[in-house]
Amino acid sequence: MRINTTERENLMYEIIGRISAMDAPIIFKGALITKLVLAESNFSAISRGTVDIDANWTDEPPTTNQLVGCIKSALQSISSDLDARLIRGYGEKKSAGIEVFHKATGSPVVEIDISVGKSQASKLYHHGELMIKGVLPTEILADKISVLSSNRIFRRSKDLIDVYALVHCSEVNTNDIYESHKRNNRELGGFVEFSTRQADLAHAYEKLRGITNKPSFEDVHRYISIFLEPFILTHKANKIWLPQKSEWQDVPPIQVKNEV
Repeated sequence: MRINTTERENLMYEIIGRISAMDAPIIFKGALITKLVLAESNFSAISRGTVDIDANWTDEPPTTNQLVGCIKSALQSISSDLDARLIRGYGEKKSAGIEVFHKATGSPVVEIDISVGKSQASKLYHHGELMIKGVLPTEILADKISVLSSNRIFRRSKDLIDVYALVHCSEVNTNDIYESHKRNNRELGGFVEFSTRQADLAHAYEKLRGITNKPSFEDVHRYISIFLEPFILTHKANKIWLPQKSEWQDVPPIQVKNEV
């Protein structure tokens, strides 16, 4: 399925496609990859726009020249007028920021946010003729579930719409989510804000812009509450989410046959 994209998003896909073709140690994430996941499942009911690029650098921490140089090389194959510069160095719990800009005018085009040392499972996605290396849907959801479990939900209320869309078309195994949390040192909070501050959350949600066919907050919160149930209860039972039924199903334990 072809996804609806703006001219700016088309350029961002071109940039991340060219970087992926270089076989650089970079895996993309964020809204651009979420849109590709939804497109693979032919889910077009909701579309959320984005204005920046999010990625992980998965190799040994790079020098500034390595990081910026990688982006510069990719831009050269798109336009001689595009260049890149570092606007924020990376550090502990701080991602690097690289700005793509027009050489002729110096005006910014797009910002690339790169977390260093984050290794996540990935796959190749298609966008037209481009092949883009992006994180798996499980990795996207694991990050967003962690956000919804904490007070960060008010800063990232856009994750509500992303989770709502993703779990309409993605099978999810609870064990995969917990393993991703452990692998990436994420904490799972108590979902206090999600469960008890619905009025404040609705206010943050209503302020979201750039969403096509935006559903009501009540529908989103009700649906996500069903999906989050095993994580809120924290019993860590092995379950699988069935999007076609909008429900969880127990995964039967593996039966080991006794040898005679």
